[in-house]
Amino acid sequence: MHHEPGRAVLRGFGTVLRDARVSRAWTQKRVADLVNAHCGVSSVTANDIYRWEKEIRTPDEYAEALASVLGLDVDDLLVLTRGVGRPMYGAAARFAHPTALDAGDTLVAPTTEKVRAGFDGFDDLLEDDVWRRSFLKGVAGAGVVTAGVGVGTGGGGREMLEAHRDLRAAHGRLDNLSGAATVYSQAVAHHGQIMTWLTLAGSAAERRPVQALAADTGGFVGFLQADLGLADAAFASYREAAQHAQQADDVSCCANLVGQASRVLADHGDYAGARSLVDRALSIAGTRAHPAVRCWLHAVRAHHHAGLDAAPEARADLRTAWRILEEVQDGEVPSYIGYLSETEINKWQGHVMWRLARRNPAYLDAGQTALDAAREAWPAAMVRGAAEVLASSARVHAFRGSRDVAVAYATQAVGVATTTRSARNQRSALAALGVARQA
Repeated sequence: MHHEPGRAVLRGFGTVLRDARVSRAWTQKRVADLVNAHCGVSSVTANDIYRWEKEIRTPDEYAEALASVLGLDVDDLLVLTRGVGRPMYGAAARFAHPTALDAGDTLVAPTTEKVRAGFDGFDDLLEDDVWRRSFLKGVAGAGVVTAGVGVGTGGGGREMLEAHRDLRAAHGRLDNLSGAATVYSQAVAHHGQIMTWLTLAGSAAERRPVQALAADTGGFVGFLQADLGLADAAFASYREAAQHAQQADDVSCCANLVGQASRVLADHGDYAGARSLVDRALSIAGTRAHPAVRCWLHAVRAHHHAGLDAAPEARADLRTAWRILEEVQDGEVPSYIGYLSETEINKWQGHVMWRLARRNPAYLDAGQTALDAAREAWPAAMVRGAAEVLASSARVHAFRGSRDVAVAYATQAVGVATTTRSARNQRSALAALGVARQA
């Protein structure tokens, strides 16, 4: 179709498209197929719908077909304006539009090749400032790095560092209570402030504590992006944050960030790539990393092994995680891994066991026991994370044939994931609900 002069697609059309699709309980692939049928073509894919909803691309000649298929007026997709430039692409678009995805959405996940290029030569990568400059450019394009950030140029001082750490901790609490979408823009802006502070720091002694803070805030941004379904942005954020952790000589933080990046791959089915990354994380950790980080990494690797149906390796990692857990309380736990507890390891054991139970039902008892213990002790402040435990509980009961119990748990998981707008948990919870209904 041809647009009228002076008309252009603006930010906001993605929300219109997504809301219309979700109201019909359609997947992105279903919409793509209907648009193809309407236009007599076969070129529109689910990934195109994803990009339009994220406003990474504009629908252009397909706007009229989309309107027809979704029951919209085409004017809902076109906004009269003057002098509108091209829509945002790449990193700027990802930072600006953290809309959660729902079941059936197509994600552009990092590839195994990207993993190998990014982390097989991890030490060399972390010393390369090219990506860091690219990151700053992308964030600045999204308008979150601004002048007048309110931090001094002369070392900052302990009080300034503590204030920023407190703010990071507050953002983390809000995420746990209300979900990533609630705090995402503030967290990105805060990380931008820390990055600007880092550029103003003078001596190595002044830079190191700010680099450690940048690793923490950048890793938190990566976690939020992963939770919102922005896989490629999350992977890049973890990589940049790990660079700062290495430069700050924070082995624990660096290893934790590489482990977090492995979860991005596992969330999209690349368990081999995920295991390679967590292997690298454990190599970085060695014996220097905090026991809480090493414990968590073994629990996560057990999960990746289970995804590859490697039962002996998964069980060995779980045993190691439980053993190291005994050391965790011997000292102060870093804030970014402060959630590590017996309840957290029970959650991961439940994840592992239901995956292994797909081939060997004998693992169901251990899975249910661990998940029952995790649910009973789950902290009230960790609202978003409750969806993970509930979804895994639903799967275990579905495998046992307890349909009503499974549906109840899965329905609760969907409710938590929807309320907290967690794309990661919503995808898993809806899949668990599908399994439960078929039990």
